[in-house]
Amino acid sequence: MNQGQRKKRTNRVKARDVQPGSIFRVLERLKDYGILLRLGMCLLGALLIWGVTVPHLPPFAYRSSDIPRRDILSIVPIKVDDLQATQDAQDEAARQVRFIYRRDPGNLLNLRGDLKNTLEQLVAAPSRPRIWGEFLPQDQPSPPADQQDADFAKFQKVLAAEGALERINLAVANALKPYEDQGLLDKLPEAKEPGSREEISVLLESPEVLQTVKVADVLLGQGQALRERLSAQVELLFVADAIFNWIMPRLRPTLKHDRVRTQEARQRARANVEIVQNNYDVGQTLARAGEPLGERELELLRAEHEAVVKALTPTQQLLRATSSLGMILTLFALCGYYIVFHEPQLFRSLKRLSVMLALVVATVALARWFSIDKWRAELIPLMLFAITVTIVYSQELSLLMSVCLCLVIVFDLGLSLGHFMVMMGTASTAIFMLRRIRSRSKLITVGACTGVVAFTLSVGVGILEGTSKTRLPVIDPYFNTESSESSQSVSPGWQQFERLAMEGGRYALWALAAGFLISGALPFVETHFDVVTDISLLELGDVSHPLLQELVRRAPGTYNHSITVASIGDAAAEAIGANGLLVRVGAYFHDIGKMLKPSYFIENQGSEVNKHESLVPAMSALIIIAHVKDGADLARQHGLPEPIIDFIEQHHGTTLVEYFYHQANRRQQEDDPTAPAVLESDFRYPGPKPQSKEAAVMMVSDAVESASRVLPDPTPSRIRNLVRGIAMKRLLDGQFDECGLSLKELHYIEDSLVKSLTAVYHSRVKYPEQKSA
Repeated sequence: MNQGQRKKRTNRVKARDVQPGSIFRVLERLKDYGILLRLGMCLLGALLIWGVTVPHLPPFAYRSSDIPRRDILSIVPIKVDDLQATQDAQDEAARQVRFIYRRDPGNLLNLRGDLKNTLEQLVAAPSRPRIWGEFLPQDQPSPPADQQDADFAKFQKVLAAEGALERINLAVANALKPYEDQGLLDKLPEAKEPGSREEISVLLESPEVLQTVKVADVLLGQGQALRERLSAQVELLFVADAIFNWIMPRLRPTLKHDRVRTQEARQRARANVEIVQNNYDVGQTLARAGEPLGERELELLRAEHEAVVKALTPTQQLLRATSSLGMILTLFALCGYYIVFHEPQLFRSLKRLSVMLALVVATVALARWFSIDKWRAELIPLMLFAITVTIVYSQELSLLMSVCLCLVIVFDLGLSLGHFMVMMGTASTAIFMLRRIRSRSKLITVGACTGVVAFTLSVGVGILEGTSKTRLPVIDPYFNTESSESSQSVSPGWQQFERLAMEGGRYALWALAAGFLISGALPFVETHFDVVTDISLLELGDVSHPLLQELVRRAPGTYNHSITVASIGDAAAEAIGANGLLVRVGAYFHDIGKMLKPSYFIENQGSEVNKHESLVPAMSALIIIAHVKDGADLARQHGLPEPIIDFIEQHHGTTLVEYFYHQANRRQQEDDPTAPAVLESDFRYPGPKPQSKEAAVMMVSDAVESASRVLPDPTPSRIRNLVRGIAMKRLLDGQFDECGLSLKELHYIEDSLVKSLTAVYHSRVKYPEQKSA
């Protein structure tokens, strides 16, 4: 009726509107809050990595024992503290410090009093007393007794003269006075203790000042100065010698070394010494080609690096930081593009995306921390990241992200192209070896093999770099100064090979350590990332699992069905290169929901009455469909991993419960022929459709195993037609639209299922019945 009506102009224009371009489509998608949130998370991750790498400053790229291929020349004038010269100057200043002593003349005063009392005893003695021996030389043999008697009588006669004792006591006081005024010292501290050996400082208590005293004036030694003073003060020489012989053994030091004040004086003297500095002009050699970098060379290079950093203008720092951010954002965009189109489940899940970003940031931060000179273990975080992503996602994603992270780490640490080759080659080896993990030792084996690769790459790259004849001028990016280089070529001698072997051994050790670390952390990786490895699958596939034991007890028919599906599904998955073990274990649990109402499923009914006969088709369909949700709930209650739960939820997809759907239609037509057809959506499983090739294999295997049980005379041709028909029905129903299964792979699955079912229903020889005797 309306065919003759003409459309309005506006409607005709709308009908011919050009579809928006790709840019407009992108802008339209950016209006989605979920996409903006994910982009914001990625931007935050990029900014965190950017901040961790300190992007506005150039890295210090030199390490101890590195052998430069050319002379390293200073590109800026620098002043470097000469620690050895400064230490020598400080030691010399400490040696000039005078030892500080405290004076205590009380011993000398007591000595004079004891001498006076002893002399008085000698004067009053009627004959030679025993104490006369104290006035004889102690280092010479004792004279005969008559000689001693004569000498004593002579000495006593001198003392008995009027005023002799007073004169002798006064002479002794005058002889000991220098020791009382300045002090008496028996010896200086040991030679290893720094200090002046010519003068000392004596602390006067009132006022508390230091008095400088010559060591020769207070050092007792053999007492020669005291003997001379006594000889000058006492008239008779033999009397002076006798008094000296008595005094000398009794002299005690009156000066006590004040070690605390002396140490403080040394510290002040050291602190007052100015630091000795060496000046290096532009172009002066800081390290020689072919010689390992030692502490001195590293100190010079660090000073140069600090000078370069200080000389950077804010504009140069901003330019470097902006370039670094641009590189990181570019790498993020590259990885993001791959994830969106090849790992969409990672992009859709906020939890997985946030964990991945945290893992990326942690890898860069740990690599920077582990890269300190004494460790050089930046390989460990990179390998842990590569192995984890390979286990959780795929080898392709792990390889791409490892390359990007390796670029960031090498740029951040200022490492060479050779380091990039070694790190990336080692990580790639680990990635390619980790397709399947069926034992705990696999990860350690991977670590050992990657260690061998790391050693070989490190030595090989080092030799190639060391023997390279190609010399390109090095242009400093901050000052545009061309560094001249040595014309000599560095040959890979034995010392260089030994250094390369040690460096390669270090890389091998870190690779092996990463294997052990990830082996211990594997259970946490599986739990945190909701992933299962072959190891955990083998543990789940144990028939002693509580759910399987309960399934055997409540629904033995379903259990037998699950075992058969597991067997044929495993083979079908392996035929297309999928994970057959995952299909096998998923099949064990895919129908555990039936144990809640086992008698409503045909395989468990046996000779019992079919309970669906008393139910309307809609109610029967609800009971049948409910086993999917019940199974998922049971699996979560018993802590089954998400990949197994996915099999439970996806093994029927959104297929139609055909038997009860057609039965409902037939009954409705019988009751009311004019009534509309029953809604198909009421008799479909809730889904989702299979999201992986393994789930698709599971769907087909489950369907053909159930259908084959009612197949009359299951010949190979009938089995093939059955499998072909079920597979095509699922394909045309759109059940494989979201799993990435190709038609060629579907054909391989059909062939495998036909072979497996043919083997199950193979014909047997009929034996004749035994006749009774």
